[in-house]
Amino acid sequence: MKNRSSATTWNAVFATFGPYTIANGLMLLALVLFLIFGPEVDDSGTYWSIGLIRLVMLAAGIFIFKGALGLRKVNASSREDRRRIAAGLPLEREQEQYRQDGEE
Repeated sequence: MKNRSSATTWNAVFATFGPYTIANGLMLLALVLFLIFGPEVDDSGTYWSIGLIRLVMLAAGIFIFKGALGLRKVNASSREDRRRIAAGLPLEREQEQYRQDGEE
C-alpha cells in the first residue's frame, strides 16, 4: 500500500496528542482537587481552593489551545500532501531533490 501522507503530517499529528494528554491530566487533577477540598462559594475560607482549581483549569486550557494550533499544522500539512499527490510529486521534499539530482 502506497504511503499517502508525509512524515511532516505524522510528526504534527503526534505532536498534537501530547498537549491533549497533559490537558486531560490537568482536568483530572482539577476534579480531584474539587472533590478533596470541596470549595463553597459563600465560604471565604475556601477561596484559595477555588483559585487553585481555576489555575489548574486555566493551565489545561492553555494546553488545549496548543493542541488546537497543532491541529492547524496537521491540516496545512495534509493540504500540502494532497496538492503534491494531485501534482504527481513525491510527498517528501528530500525525495524530490534526489530525483532531480539523478535526472541531471
